[in-house]
Amino acid sequence: MKKGVLFLATLLTASAVWAQCDQCSPVSGEIIDFCYTDPSAPGLCASFSESSPSFHFENKARKKRAQLSFPLPAPHQGVSIPYLTGLADDRKLKLTATDLLFVDRAINAWRQVEGVAKWSPEIVFSGYTLLDSGLAYKVLLQGAGGLPKTGNTVLVHYTGYLADGQKFDNSLDRKQAFRFALGKGQVIKGWDKGIAVMNVGSRYLFRVPPEMAIGSRGAGQVIPPNSTLYFDVQLIAAE
Repeated sequence: MKKGVLFLATLLTASAVWAQCDQCSPVSGEIIDFCYTDPSAPGLCASFSESSPSFHFENKARKKRAQLSFPLPAPHQGVSIPYLTGLADDRKLKLTATDLLFVDRAINAWRQVEGVAKWSPEIVFSGYTLLDSGLAYKVLLQGAGGLPKTGNTVLVHYTGYLADGQKFDNSLDRKQAFRFALGKGQVIKGWDKGIAVMNVGSRYLFRVPPEMAIGSRGAGQVIPPNSTLYFDVQLIAAE
């Protein structure tokens, strides 16, 4: 693979696939785009689909009605006290305080991921942490694994966007994760620096300045010269 050109990753193979929903039960009749789990709340899962106005909540400790469907708040609207109160007051649901806190976190995480997928300006262009290198990142989902080390082989799924929201590469569409050695110059500088700050299991959005991406040379008709690139990255493993 030519150094710095990520969209040629189709030439590589990977032995694992993204297992974001391994802790969640399948949802009949729906394609799930995002699952939320939290190590502090084992057995709980929330599953979301871009095509559905509802989401699915699961508590595996329940003997009955383990998987429930709840309506999402209106688009671009956060989780409100009345919304949570409505769920809490429904005695048939029997939701605990832990369940409600989990639902709150899950919906807020989904709104971030959904906003990136739909290229919502209020999500994509705000809320970053800026590093001294000029690389910027925002957390879409914080994982509980360790930080990768230089020389580790890391496995990621990713989507690459231009600043106008045009998608130029997506490993998920290929159903094949991407493997490389961290910190060895096998990818663009923005990836070597950025993935080093991700815990395994995390999902970050990176804003990569041209000098840490493809630079002035661009990449044919796919990436114009001097482009700032955006990557939605899921860090699956570091070995």
